[in-house]
Amino acid sequence: MTTQQLSILSTCQDDRLLAVLPDDALKRLSPHLEKIGLPPGKVLYEPGSDVKNLYFSLDSIVVLLCQMENGASTETAVIGNDGFVGVSLFMGGATLSQAMAQSAGCAFRIKAVPMKTEFDRMVP
Repeated sequence: MTTQQLSILSTCQDDRLLAVLPDDALKRLSPHLEKIGLPPGKVLYEPGSDVKNLYFSLDSIVVLLCQMENGASTETAVIGNDGFVGVSLFMGGATLSQAMAQSAGCAFRIKAVPMKTEFDRMVP
């Protein structure tokens, strides 16, 4: 295991979902995890888009925004280090909302394919 993978594994403890994954699953996923910065206002995905990446927050806050008919938007969810952005990947559909960083911080980004593969391995 590389030094970078060991660093990623230790940082995974900052995300509550990644921290509870079985060690073997986390070791398979760690080469695919990329630590990124999330400045406030960074859009992670738009409504109607396919989920290409999932985001596991370490210390940032991401909001899901739903656009209403009158053009206003409303927050429908707040995601921190106890959730992840991109759940629609597992629900079989495109996103219905915009995901945007509300507060600065860091997150792990992972492409959808390795995460979905691991999910399918763990869920019969």
